[in-house]
Amino acid sequence: MGIPKMLIGAAVGAGLMYMIDPRAGRRRRALMRDQADHIAHEAEDAMDAAGGKARHVRNKAKGAVAETKGLVEDQMEKVGGDKRSPQTSGQSRRRRSSTTQS
Repeated sequence: MGIPKMLIGAAVGAGLMYMIDPRAGRRRRALMRDQADHIAHEAEDAMDAAGGKARHVRNKAKGAVAETKGLVEDQMEKVGGDKRSPQTSGQSRRRRSSTTQS
């Protein structure tokens, strides 16, 4: 048996003895459980904060897109164009020209 395996076995044994100790083991286990609960709640709070920030950024992006779309539509109206996208307008022209040729 190698020394590293023996050291690992000794560490595991000491840890178990520390936790199973009849006098203070119950208290130590309770403290560890409380610390684990605290860490879990901290992680949950961090996730909530991150989710709120992501929602804020998403809403800001949606607002910027809507504002840009409105500005483009206003400019299209000023120039006398229609509100359709260039792709849709081109498709309509092609359809109209193919129906008039028939």
